[in-house]
Amino acid sequence: MTTARTESTIHAGILLLACCALTAQAQPLQRRPGLWSMTAQNQPVAMRQCVGDRGDDLAQARPPAGGNQSVRCDNPTFQRESSTRVVVSARCQSHGQTTLTKMIYTGDFNRAFDAEITMHQESPRTSEPDMVMRASYRWEGACPAGVRPGQMVMPNGQAFDPAAMAARRR
Repeated sequence: MTTARTESTIHAGILLLACCALTAQAQPLQRRPGLWSMTAQNQPVAMRQCVGDRGDDLAQARPPAGGNQSVRCDNPTFQRESSTRVVVSARCQSHGQTTLTKMIYTGDFNRAFDAEITMHQESPRTSEPDMVMRASYRWEGACPAGVRPGQMVMPNGQAFDPAAMAARRR
């Protein structure tokens, strides 16, 4: 897979969440307050994040600082197929290429759910296979003492605020 394709598809997947924010406002994907772990496919260490009392809307995610701001997603769709299955889809443009992105969330958004993100490059110039990423989210309980909502918790227990770090880089 080319570096440009990898970058554009990853940014497309991240920005798809942001693009769906308006569509999802009527039916947000709210995680239960507390400490959540996220284990991504091929990642041996789980990332952990504290979610505050108001929960968080997964569709409100923002791209990382320095991310490709030229990615544009048109007409995202948000379908709640059942109480345990949500599908988000969009066509995104980046670097002159079109990526079709489909995210499927399944499970109980209060305890544990899985995400599958499929990105298909729509280009006559490429015959690369679809990129598929999977992640599992699990609620672990209350946030540790001293950890504020939005903070990530490292395996050694140290907490940091990714939003504050991104703001310092700007």
